Amino acid sequence: MKQIVFYTAFLLTSFAYSVLAHTPGNHTTSYCAGDFGEDYTYYNLFAQENIEEPRYQAFLLTYDSSFYTPDKTDGTENNENIEEWQKYLGISYEQALYLVFQSGREDLRALAQEKTVADKKLGFIDKNFIKKYKQALLYLAYAKYLEPYMAVKGDRRYYWGNVPEHTVEELDYDKVIQVLEKSWQAETDKELKLRYGYQLVRFAHYSRRYREAIGYFNTHVESLDYKPVIYYYALDQKGGAERGLGNYMQAHYDFSRFFTHTKNRKEQAYASMRVTRDLDFEALLSEAETITAKNDLYMLLGYRDFNNPLSPFEKIIQNDPNAPQAKVLMARAVNQLERNFFPTRYYCSYRNPACMEGLEDYRIPLNMDNNAESFLKQALESALQQAGNNKVREQEFWQLTTAWLYFIRGNYKAAEDHLEKVNSKNVKILGQKDKLAMLIDITQQPEITEGFEETLMKKYGNVLDTKTPANVYYSPDSHGTRGFITDVLANRFFLQKDYAKAFLLQNPITALEYNPDLEILSAIEELCHKKNKNSFEEMLVKSIPPVEYDYQAKKYIQKTGFDLDSYAANMKGNVYLWKGEPEKALSEFRKITNGDNTSYKNFSDIPGSIFGYNRIECFECPEEQVMQTDYMNDFTFIPPSVNKKQLAEILIRLKKEGEGNGEKAAKANYLLGNFFFNTSLLGYYRNILTFSGSNANNSKFHNYPDWNGHFEEKAPEYLLYFKDYEWSPWFKDNFDRPLAYLTTALDKTGDEELKARILFAASKCEQGIFYSTQNDPELNNLKNLDYKARQTRRIEIKTSAYRRYFQLLKEYSHTAFYEEVKTHCKYFDYYSTNY
Repeated sequence: MKQIVFYTAFLLTSFAYSVLAHTPGNHTTSYCAGDFGEDYTYYNLFAQENIEEPRYQAFLLTYDSSFYTPDKTDGTENNENIEEWQKYLGISYEQALYLVFQSGREDLRALAQEKTVADKKLGFIDKNFIKKYKQALLYLAYAKYLEPYMAVKGDRRYYWGNVPEHTVEELDYDKVIQVLEKSWQAETDKELKLRYGYQLVRFAHYSRRYREAIGYFNTHVESLDYKPVIYYYALDQKGGAERGLGNYMQAHYDFSRFFTHTKNRKEQAYASMRVTRDLDFEALLSEAETITAKNDLYMLLGYRDFNNPLSPFEKIIQNDPNAPQAKVLMARAVNQLERNFFPTRYYCSYRNPACMEGLEDYRIPLNMDNNAESFLKQALESALQQAGNNKVREQEFWQLTTAWLYFIRGNYKAAEDHLEKVNSKNVKILGQKDKLAMLIDITQQPEITEGFEETLMKKYGNVLDTKTPANVYYSPDSHGTRGFITDVLANRFFLQKDYAKAFLLQNPITALEYNPDLEILSAIEELCHKKNKNSFEEMLVKSIPPVEYDYQAKKYIQKTGFDLDSYAANMKGNVYLWKGEPEKALSEFRKITNGDNTSYKNFSDIPGSIFGYNRIECFECPEEQVMQTDYMNDFTFIPPSVNKKQLAEILIRLKKEGEGNGEKAAKANYLLGNFFFNTSLLGYYRNILTFSGSNANNSKFHNYPDWNGHFEEKAPEYLLYFKDYEWSPWFKDNFDRPLAYLTTALDKTGDEELKARILFAASKCEQGIFYSTQNDPELNNLKNLDYKARQTRRIEIKTSAYRRYFQLLKEYSHTAFYEEVKTHCKYFDYYSTNY
């Protein structure tokens, strides 16, 4: 994995760091962190850092930022500039690091005058040190004085943040140049003389005195014929000056030399090349002086050729089969192929929505990217070539890579054969070998038997059973090895119709609240109550209690006291209420222990106004403003507030009342019709039967997609597994149910006020049918019209074919309720006035 650092932010921070190369003082570097990105859409199984070349790690594959940054920096090489100071001063790396990066300027000036300082970390500087390196201390002190000002005023690279507090314009240019010139002339030590030359080039460059900067490089740096790393830092500054003058090819040449001779600043060198016009790699190759320089340029060509880095790979291994740049490009290729063949989610594009239908084998990983086959073949041939070349020293890397590519292809036998040839003592390589052996073992299983479940726990239990439940989407390894294994196993269980295991491997049980499936729920119950469970099954059962994030502990923890039987009974009862089967619902609700003390969403405190009607359309408005109740006094068994068990009992009694004749039966059916509309996705109480915290807009209420000429409402399909189950909520409204109760009520009443109420309630159901119908050929045959014409035609169809109850309601214009409807319902007011 890698940190997400965007390219613009990198330019800013790398530019800021460039002014610190000689001797950074106290400073901070901030990064622009991105959100979830494409680098998290594959499993990242093959660690690209296996190249064992930290200086080239920035050029490994990443999509979310310009350069790759490992999460773990334990393999990062030491700062080359500090290493030179360490060697020059004869001190430890840590001492040089503190002296150059963190010590105070005043302390260094005091020490140069043989005064004592309070900073104990500078205790290694004794009299002998001062006598020998007094001029070095004075140089460092002056460099620290310049450091805060080493930024260019108005540079556009600062527009996105990280704006410097000071710039070079705040210094007296002539005065600084004079000090540096005199110091250079007076200095006899070649190392310090070179550093003063570097300061001259850099200061002139940042001051936009480009010709002077180039002149200082030639007279005060190049003339010394001394080329440690600070020479190339000065060359980088000279390249910037050449770019400022429009000498782009020369600038590229300078930057490419800087790239080859630095180990810590390669990404900055390439960034400088990338933002300089007229980048001509072929011309640079002709100028390259060494094999390493040529291979660096070939590697950058592969880096630029984002999706296929293997063409320049061949050139590199022709130059040197052991070139580290070849490993970089191969690591990028393997990573790209993982993205092609191992997506974390399988989906069909809108151009080919049925891409998975007709597959002969649904076992993942599936190759859904046929265009990547030739790339895989090319990568495998290249890796085999290296693995079979006796001149290649690091055979373990190439054998491992070959095995990995065979694994991606699905040739597990060949992968195992090459894996056996990996006999490295390198801990990273051995770790990758063990990982691949595990992945092969699990992935090649056509089905998961109980015996293999035991094998899983014995051999790989440490990977599968961790403190963070596997079904937590944001778990640390959900996009890594554990995520891949989990998905493979879930896929096999799904195909075996072992739905409990398939579901629990990838989802919390609460995901069922987004699309209640009683078959899955029953399978989970059966697994939970199974006797003699094996260790794998025990692990899954332990994962059933829902998790919540503990902000104090900063981790996910499982809720205590979770009762699966009560949870399942609540869900089943809820589903039966949604289906209009209160008798079955009551049977389930009676199984719930603790009753109103349960924490299930909307189990208790359900208002009696759920049997009323909404006077206005407003989900954000308070209940008393929206809802109106009628005829509640006729049914004294309906209290002001109920729980779902009581709600089921009330529905049963209302159904019984509604089976009779007369006004009370009509009213009972009217209340039932109101209830089933109010708890639909269009009703004010849509949250009550959808396990939602409130009726505020959320994904569960989106089963009415934008209509664009052909309405298609389709339940989620699961062909491979139940992954991301809660991403596809599904609650299918049935407006025929409330409409049936309302039409029954209409037949049984002679009260015109009640009839007006019933017709208004029926019109809302009719509108719901209009929104959700898939069977109207007129509605489904408008896709050739433009948007405006389509909307006009829709309104015409709606008014003519889906306003029957509005039309009937107009016959009751003499009722008080009619006037109320006209006042509160603008739709009806418009209809009654214009039609």
